Amino acid sequence: MKVPTMRVTCLSDTHFKHRYIDTRAFTNTDILIHAGDFTGNGNATQTLSFLQWFSDLDVPHKILIAGNHDFKASSQDFPSMLAQFPSIIYLRNSSTEINGLKIWGSPYSNTFGQWAFMKDDLELADIWETIPEDTDIVITHGPAYGIGDLVDNDYEPGRDKHVGSQSLRLKLQKLKKLKLHVTGHIHSGYGTYFKEKYVTINGAQLDDYYQCINPPLSVVL
Repeated sequence: MKVPTMRVTCLSDTHFKHRYIDTRAFTNTDILIHAGDFTGNGNATQTLSFLQWFSDLDVPHKILIAGNHDFKASSQDFPSMLAQFPSIIYLRNSSTEINGLKIWGSPYSNTFGQWAFMKDDLELADIWETIPEDTDIVITHGPAYGIGDLVDNDYEPGRDKHVGSQSLRLKLQKLKKLKLHVTGHIHSGYGTYFKEKYVTINGAQLDDYYQCINPPLSVVL
């Protein structure tokens, strides 16, 4: 089946500064993807504010995953909160399909500190193994190793500057139909990358100083 051309716009790491985003960037967007960290502290007030804003956007398909700041998304009452916004497709190690494009999303990233949705890379590998082989778009809050995951390690001599998941990089390489990987988490990794047969977009809106300066990034699939 021939999949119609779709314009996909990507953003991530808005950290409760979503009102600063110029929504004109979403014009003619078919699918809008937010790759997590939509709150700053993860509380209910910030979560509801973002969900309302995201739900109200005039885009046909809106897909959301959580990130390590989004503690409310890991709570038992989050599904009932999310149910108030039926226009949002929320993915947590799960899939959806839009006009023939198969999309899978996960909130997880590599462990550091005491944050939500984090696991060591060996545990992450078990999650990535559940990605269906015929997936076209993968969304993960944490990046894959070596792509959009570069940090300044001056504060920690000897640390690898690439902090992404190695097991995710390996899994993505095995997905023969993969067209796009959408991620965030590492603000300094913002950008579009063509290092593999698929495109990677790190859509972090905020820089390392939490200033909302990066525009949303789009790709046509």
